[in-house]
Amino acid sequence: MADTFDDLAVALDPAFHERQRNELVARLLAPGPSPRLSDSEEGGDLVVIELAPSQGQTMARRRRWATVAMAAVVATAVVVVALARTGHDPAPVGPPSTTIQDARLGPRRTATGSSVTIGFLTDGGTAAGAEGADVAGARAAAAYVNDHLGGVDGHPIDVAVCAADDATTTVPCVGDLVARDVPAVVLADVRTSSVMESMVGPAGMPVVSYRAPQDGSGRTSGSFVLSNRLASFAGPAQLAAQTGARRVLVVVAGGFDNGRSQSDAQSLLRPLYARAGITASFELLGSDAGGVSSAVTAAVAANPDFVHIVGPGICASTLIALRSVAFAGTIAGAPDCVGPVVAARIPGGAAGVRVFSSESVDPADAEVARYRAVMATYAPGVNADVTLAADGYAAIIGFARALTGLQGDITPATVRAAMHSMAAQTTPLLAAQTFRCDGTQVDGDPVACSRATVVATLDANGTPQNPTPIDIARIVGP
Repeated sequence: MADTFDDLAVALDPAFHERQRNELVARLLAPGPSPRLSDSEEGGDLVVIELAPSQGQTMARRRRWATVAMAAVVATAVVVVALARTGHDPAPVGPPSTTIQDARLGPRRTATGSSVTIGFLTDGGTAAGAEGADVAGARAAAAYVNDHLGGVDGHPIDVAVCAADDATTTVPCVGDLVARDVPAVVLADVRTSSVMESMVGPAGMPVVSYRAPQDGSGRTSGSFVLSNRLASFAGPAQLAAQTGARRVLVVVAGGFDNGRSQSDAQSLLRPLYARAGITASFELLGSDAGGVSSAVTAAVAANPDFVHIVGPGICASTLIALRSVAFAGTIAGAPDCVGPVVAARIPGGAAGVRVFSSESVDPADAEVARYRAVMATYAPGVNADVTLAADGYAAIIGFARALTGLQGDITPATVRAAMHSMAAQTTPLLAAQTFRCDGTQVDGDPVACSRATVVATLDANGTPQNPTPIDIARIVGP
């Protein structure tokens, strides 16, 4: 098919990666990673329900989140759970503490060579005293890399920040990066990188993203995406196979902003479940579906043993319907199933629902512990639970790890070559899995560097428990 899995995931839910981290960012608190789940070759059927949008509802625009507090906003066909504050955090990133040396940082190995400047693209704010949380996380990570990882081949990293969402500032800032021939531009999570790409592409400058830009940019031959956008789609397919599911019901929210959700549900989910050994059959319901509860209740009459909720805003209604008919199978929830807001609407709460992410914030996870230590040491005034802070940190850490072993001149060409030939490295924010930018991680998507996925089980209050790595290689790999 023409679209990659990654493109289709965005088309189904353009901002899903933000919802995926909203409350999960502070709630994966169970101790220690559990053993990896094993595969099962069992097969079955897949049914997809398309729920039509309700009249009078409007699409909520993408929000920057700064705390892990949830608020309901109206979206097309859905109520999107979002966080109330912006992603800006005025606290500057300072030097390391002179009174506390956190053992989680590891031994000091200071970069002593000449400094190397890399660009960092943000749309979280760049005014003096109001840099976005992603910038704070990136600067803290760079300081840690310089003090404890020896920089890149002994060279300390300097971060030059450019705004992504205002062409009047993007063009001169990125133009300066191009004129200085910086070896790469890194970004955490932005709406668009198209203006920047149009300038750095001809210069052969690589673009390294933690999360691919929401508008679908970041797809050029010199692009690398470090995190796994398919966790909430491929993870349930793998879990369905591992639990021996025979018939899978997938409930897909309708009314996404590009109007392609029906075709995208089939295009994305059919091959994913097929790879899991489950034969896909689709039941697409239009505007006469009669609402979430009645549609789900009717579909459950076909006796599925696994239900997968896709898209925002329908989690509570779907779970209420499933509870009303005493559904006893496995439920794979959408990212916004997480948290007390949805759980409070469901009789008996959200207990037992499985949720998926590309990272963990379990404090016992070595990568999460390191992130928190870095923020406490180099950015003590910044809230480490802010989604963008973690993303900014992960972007720089992932970039530095990908260049492990690079020697000699650090140029756009050598960085691109090093990224393509890198050995597998530990995934930022998830110690149990690795990433590698060799173009083979996701079939048909050469810019994807990761298949890292973790599954957790919600308790009655919607808090994820027992995060467990799950291997989706058979679902998305070549």
